[in-house]
Amino acid sequence: MILTFEKLDKGGWYIVLPEWGGPQSALAMVVGADKLLDTFHDGSGIVKLEVHLTNVKKGLYKLKRLFKSFGGAVYHADAPNYYGPIWLCEVTKFVFGGNLPKRIYFKYLENEKI
Repeated sequence: MILTFEKLDKGGWYIVLPEWGGPQSALAMVVGADKLLDTFHDGSGIVKLEVHLTNVKKGLYKLKRLFKSFGGAVYHADAPNYYGPIWLCEVTKFVFGGNLPKRIYFKYLENEKI
């Protein structure tokens, strides 16, 4: 699946989920997820990630769940220019069919190639 993140004028990153029925504030990327997205940001205000639950091909980066916490989970990110913890909220469960995956593999899709 491809997930899109947008940096809004108020400065924060938000996942783009038109089908989300909850408040927009729940879509905010915080506690490390914002810093991870900043490492891929090219100035366009948009970051697209190809996401998988299994390591289906070479060149994928990894988020490994460390523990569940506060309606979400803390993951360890192993990606270029960012190596450390991030917290992903309950919206992660919405995206992945009600689960907080043990591992999430992803690849940055450069905007000009989309």
